[in-house]
Amino acid sequence: MVCNLVFSLSPSFKSISSISSSTCLLVSTFVDIVLTFINAFLGVVVESFSYVFQLAGGAKSVDREQMRAFKKVWAEFANQSTGYLERDKFVPFFGVQHFLYHLLTVC
Repeated sequence: MVCNLVFSLSPSFKSISSISSSTCLLVSTFVDIVLTFINAFLGVVVESFSYVFQLAGGAKSVDREQMRAFKKVWAEFANQSTGYLERDKFVPFFGVQHFLYHLLTVC
């Protein structure tokens, strides 16, 4: 339902005259309030997880050798023309032992 609300800034504007316009305004106000509360709730949850993540030690950066090892393994399994890793190569790619060692040393 499209809201056809026309608000006038003239002094003769008293109220919304039709039932459909007032219903539309009421529903849109409720939707706005619900989305605002959902946004505030998600903000609190994300902020809490961020705080816990920082207490646990935070993110560890990847050093140059680990990135080179990752790129080397990627180059072995990626499509040479596109550079993308195809679906049938996922299991062999993640099964490489030295790649897993470097991946686990980051975490």
